[in-house]
Formats: sequence, C-alpha cells, structure tokens
Amino acid sequence: MLRPDREGVYLAALQVYDGCAAPVRRTFTLTVAWEQECVTRAKAEQLGFLAPIILILGIIFVVGMYFLPPLSWAHPRQINMDAMAAAEARRNADAVAVALAEAVVDRPRVAAKAERDALDSEQVRLARRLTHAATAIRGAVPGSGAATSPGASTNPRTGSPVSPTSARMRKQDAMNNSAAGPARYCPPRH
Repeated sequence: MLRPDREGVYLAALQVYDGCAAPVRRTFTLTVAWEQECVTRAKAEQLGFLAPIILILGIIFVVGMYFLPPLSWAHPRQINMDAMAAAEARRNADAVAVALAEAVVDRPRVAAKAERDALDSEQVRLARRLTHAATAIRGAVPGSGAATSPGASTNPRTGSPVSPTSARMRKQDAMNNSAAGPARYCPPRH
C-alpha cells in the first residue's frame, strides 16, 4: 500500500503472480496533494510540541541571565557582591589567625598526648605479643584460666598478662603521677 509522506507525483509498478499463469504487471502514476485540513492539523500539532519547549527554554534563559554577574563594575549588584567577598575574606583571615594561635598554644599539649598515645599503643602491642606467644608456645589461651609464664605479671582487673614496662614508660608514669601533676612543656627562650 502506498503511503507517501510528501506531495508530488509518484510512479508505481504492480505485479500480480498466482504461480500458474503469466505474471501481470501494471504501471501507474499517483498524484498526492494534501487536503487543507490535514495541513492545518499538522501545523497545530507542531505548534503544540514547540510552544512548551520554547517557553521552558525562555524561562531558563531569563533565570540564567539574572544570575550572571553585571558587566559594569559600578552596578549596585556588583558593588554588593564585592563587599560580600571582602567580608568573607576577612572572616576567613580571622579564622586562620585563630587556628594558628590555637595551634601554637596547644602544640605542647598535643605533642604530649601523641607521645602518651604512642606509649599506650606500644604497651598494648607488647601485651598482645606476649599473649600470642603464650598461646602459640604453651597453648595458654587468654581468659581461659591457663597459667601464665613464671615471672610474668597479670592485670588484676582482667587477669591478662601485662608486658614489663620500659624505663621510658616508667619515667612517663612517674611524671604523670607525681604530686605536682603532669609535666608541662616549656619552650626554650631565644
């Protein structure tokens, strides 16, 4: 079936063959001219598709133009934007100054805490090594009531073996538990 989509003159050839008789071939021309009603309906349908798209794109364009910075440096909105940027820069500079001052003041305390944390983690690591060694060599599973190696001390609260403390750890404990309180760091004077 012919369904041409453009107006004009079309040449068509039709061949009929039933399998027994000789095929019959006919050639004819077809002139296509759209009725005015079809053309009007097609234009209305195109406008129905394009109108919302154009409207949405127009709104996006207008909103986008509002958020663009002004082209003149003397425009009131540009002056307001510059003032807000300067105020934000001042606030950021104040925040950086406060952070630097706190870092200078807190550096000794933070360094002492980091050293204590390192000592604590070393102590825990040594205790775990002893526990693993006891388990691997003697089959003493921690917490099962198995005997620990002779001469090893145990934690009275948990009953787990505690590694012997190094001289450095004993010195740190003595400083922290002294009557004067924890040792304070004093930077050298220049």
